[in-house]
This record gives sequence, structure tokens and C-alpha cells, in this order.
Amino acid sequence: MSKDENTLILGIGGVGMHLAQRLVHEGYPVTVIESDSELLEAAAESLDARLICGNAMQLSSWREAHAQDMGLMIAATNDDSTNMLSSLIADRFGIERKIVRTRSIDLMDGSILSPEDLK
Repeated sequence: MSKDENTLILGIGGVGMHLAQRLVHEGYPVTVIESDSELLEAAAESLDARLICGNAMQLSSWREAHAQDMGLMIAATNDDSTNMLSSLIADRFGIERKIVRTRSIDLMDGSILSPEDLK
């Protein structure tokens, strides 16, 4: 598999799980970082992916996930700030494509971070 096909998903709640299932079904290698061990246990029953119990804001979790080998990062945690900052971390690991889930436009409207900063 090429680096472009490797996907890192942060958060395995409803959105993260749906995306992970779809990507795995399409044949893409998926690695998930999730801090909730119960969600990981549930995901392990139905998802053929590498599952890491860790914190998306800790570089050790990113290193364990081999983030430098990922072509796509999807931030789907339940925390908008974590998702936005994850885009910056992904950039430091050389992940070119990033998708960030946000529920509130408050973080974007008048924020010190613009959508261009998160590309």
C-alpha cells in the first residue's frame, strides 16, 4: 500500500466509525486513535483496522500510529478544538490531506485560525 492510501482517523464515535467502516470496505488501511476504551472494544468487534487507545493531542499516540506514513487524516473527535489542532499536528507529520469535523462555526468566525491555516 502506498502512503496515500493509509488513513488515520481520530475518534471512533458515530462519524468516525462510519467513515472507518466505509474506508476498510473499500480496501484502505485504516488506523484509529481513540481515548475511550469502550468505544475501541466495540469497534474491534466489527472493524478490521489498527486501533490505538490514546489521546489525539499526545504526540506519542501519533507516533504509535505511524502518522508519518499516512496520506489522509480525518479528525472526527467530539471536540472541535482537538479536531482543528489535529490538522496542524498532521501537517507536522507530513500528512498532506486532512479532513476536520467541526460542529460550531464560532471557532472559524473571527478566530486566529482560518480555514487556510488548517490546509
